[in-house]
Amino acid sequence: MKYQKLNASTYLIRIDQGEEVTEGLLAFALQTGIGSASLSGCGGLEDVHLGYFHTQSGEYISRPLPSGLLELVSLTGTLTIDGGDPSLHVHAVVADEDLRCYGGHLLGATVAATAEIVAITTSAQVSRSFNDQLKIRELDL
Repeated sequence: MKYQKLNASTYLIRIDQGEEVTEGLLAFALQTGIGSASLSGCGGLEDVHLGYFHTQSGEYISRPLPSGLLELVSLTGTLTIDGGDPSLHVHAVVADEDLRCYGGHLLGATVAATAEIVAITTSAQVSRSFNDQLKIRELDL
């Protein structure tokens, strides 16, 4: 993972082939000390694991995706702080070679070619806490 600060609030992040996307984003957060950011990106992935949050059980349901290269059509999400540590809430849409798209919460993925992600940061540290009723860690606002 490499990054470049473009201006006071914007970073360009490149996660390289063979690296895990969420690990790369968390490493970026730790290296920069950023407390909150909006994330968006594109690229090429493999071993993609997407989830659908089931509100009844409070767990993510994951379905198998096609193996091999999947185009990262869209990555969007937030970087916040949870219990003093960086926390990600990221969704992704990926497409196979027939242009079928699959979307959901990004549970994990390995970069097959490259992943290019823009982080727009704020000076505030946004945190999360557990909502017992919804069974999620939501933004503290």
